[in-house]
Amino acid sequence: MKPILIQGAEDSEIDFFIQRLENIEKIIIGNFEFYKGSLDKISVVISKTKVGEINSSAATAIGILNFSPKCIINQGTAGGHGKNIHKGDFAVCEKYIQLNSYYSEYLEEGKGYSIDNWIIKDYGRDEELKNYQYADKKLVKEVKEILPNISNSEVHFGVVGSGDIWNRECDRILYLNNKYNTICEEMEIAGVYKIANNFNIPVIGIRIISNNEVLQEKYNPEIAIECQKVIYELIKKINV
Repeated sequence: MKPILIQGAEDSEIDFFIQRLENIEKIIIGNFEFYKGSLDKISVVISKTKVGEINSSAATAIGILNFSPKCIINQGTAGGHGKNIHKGDFAVCEKYIQLNSYYSEYLEEGKGYSIDNWIIKDYGRDEELKNYQYADKKLVKEVKEILPNISNSEVHFGVVGSGDIWNRECDRILYLNNKYNTICEEMEIAGVYKIANNFNIPVIGIRIISNNEVLQEKYNPEIAIECQKVIYELIKKINV
């Protein structure tokens, strides 16, 4: 039976699952941790991807090649964008933009530089944001039907900003929210989606909002447990 590959970047984002795993087997591959077992008789592999796009790309490729998962759920915490998404809300990544992939027009020496002139692109300077990476449509449809009913929080679906960056400048956050409709930002989904889609493995990213700088809702890493509780209920109901 093919497992569901459930990912989290840090211990706080996977500990709840590991404590409940039955027939647990810890497997270390290239210093990446995987925990094989079952949750409520559902075959799963819990993956600690570590933080950042490079780590999440490697962990995803290793997980696919060694465990042949039927789908991937990337979950954990994220920082909220805009003024209508609050700490404790859920954000589901239908597609993402890569926050640290920039193109800038030529300026001669001495003309300075400005981040306002940097254009976010996804590997290609001719067409802006034409190469979105998407979540699996069937998974998104099911999550839309299930997640609002098992969560006591608001659930937002849309564009997630992903990359090796942590924005705390409110004007920058609002710029991204207004220009690209980002609902949150995090550091792993870009790598996960690219690898999963290349292998044709259904993938979805679900994040709980741990902070919102614009609203001065401060970071709380312990909220990751609440995300895992909801994902635990989700996998009991989802049909993959």
